Amino acid sequence: MRVFKLITSALVVGIILIFIGQNLTAFRTPVRFTLDLFIREPVSWEHSVYGLMLMSAFAGLVLGALALLRPYIHTRRLLAEKRAESGEPNAHHAPRDGQAPSEASSPPLRSETSSADSESPPTTSTQD
Repeated sequence: MRVFKLITSALVVGIILIFIGQNLTAFRTPVRFTLDLFIREPVSWEHSVYGLMLMSAFAGLVLGALALLRPYIHTRRLLAEKRAESGEPNAHHAPRDGQAPSEASSPPLRSETSSADSESPPTTSTQD
């Protein structure tokens, strides 16, 4: 399977390189832009096609990363607000002065929570 992945990846990269090589003259073609706001003289500049493609790819990467991080940051902010409202101490800090953590802030032990719930009634088998 590893060899198959390696060969497939090499073929895809090879096809991409062939595409770039075949279209290199088109990618190097300059594109002229003109901005005329009728306030001053028109502003014009030019870029090559590959430069425009790289700029748009970078802009898309940055905007995509921001869009993906937005829910994460929003959730962290809501969690911090919830902790502040409940008065719960931050779980990342150790207790001060070597004191033991209070029982109210520590989660219950597994044996305390599941002792009554996990016990199933005894099963009886009836044989006729």
